[in-house]
Amino acid sequence: MRAPTRRFGHQLLENVLTRPCAPAAFRGAGACRYLAVRACKWVDQVVEDAPYVTQLDTLDQYNIDFVVHGDDITTNADGVDAYHIVKSAGRYR
Repeated sequence: MRAPTRRFGHQLLENVLTRPCAPAAFRGAGACRYLAVRACKWVDQVVEDAPYVTQLDTLDQYNIDFVVHGDDITTNADGVDAYHIVKSAGRYR
């Protein structure tokens, strides 16, 4: 599932959402979710408790050049694109 993202770079960092404001499908016991994602052979590092709306300072903190996401629509509680900040900065592929 994540293998196609490898064509964009050398490492794959996966964010795991556990905050109550995340959509219900992304909530759950954090430790178990982190372990499950770490078990994926394509994931090099897990960013725990990542913000739902991706921030540039988070990308910079983890030395991430750009964000790759599927083609599904991802919005915050107000209906705003969760990737609008990174898209505006040209760091979304």
